[in-house]
Amino acid sequence: MHSALPTLETAGLIAAIGARERSGFAGAALRLAHTALRVSHCTLFSHDAADGAPCILSGASLSQHDTFVFDVFHEYGAGLYTHDSNRRALRHVSGPTRGAVKVCRQQRGEITHGGYRRFYERGEMVDRASVLVRGHDGAPLALNFYRDDRVGRYRADELRRLAAIAPVLAGAVQQHHAACAVKPAGADWRARLLQLAPGLTERELAVLCGLLDGATLKTVARALDIAPTTAATYRDRAYTRLGVRSLRDLPSLLL
Repeated sequence: MHSALPTLETAGLIAAIGARERSGFAGAALRLAHTALRVSHCTLFSHDAADGAPCILSGASLSQHDTFVFDVFHEYGAGLYTHDSNRRALRHVSGPTRGAVKVCRQQRGEITHGGYRRFYERGEMVDRASVLVRGHDGAPLALNFYRDDRVGRYRADELRRLAAIAPVLAGAVQQHHAACAVKPAGADWRARLLQLAPGLTERELAVLCGLLDGATLKTVARALDIAPTTAATYRDRAYTRLGVRSLRDLPSLLL
């Protein structure tokens, strides 16, 4: 085990690999990093390889309720991610091989886009350090550690500590992503969706299960013998019941 890593917290991170509770993995990573880095929040994102669009896989906070992380990052996923320096940096992370890990930093004061900077200000986030790696399937992954105004910016020695443990963190991220990428069958999607929103109708469930299995809206509509516009209505009603804005938001609820 890496000498810079606390034994108990490292064991907790290993135990959290594959955790279905949406704050499970990030919470374990947060507790591990906080020991050396005094981290305030942690998120794990999978980014679309083509346009960089993010999907939050896990999130946790020590200074706020965990829901704060998911609420505030709805805005990030709605378009602010296009101004994130990680989006560019991930293009230079070559692949899932050992050693292909990058540590990047983004300070609020260095953000030039007004909307993105205000996003950091509203969340009282002053600094972010990220461990970037590719999943075993090539997906760009970012484990992000944020500091708020009360803690202040990272010091150079703290960033060196993070760089020293980054390969271990990256390995855990890859394993967690791989474990969560195994999709349940449609019946399991249905059961989990009903747990989250018991009021979902049969049609709403059928549309969502089809989309979660990778089908397009037109394909789902054709399978159900309904118009695509009708399928879109069922989809949007289901999103409202679940409290999400798009299909991209669902994995964090279903994990």
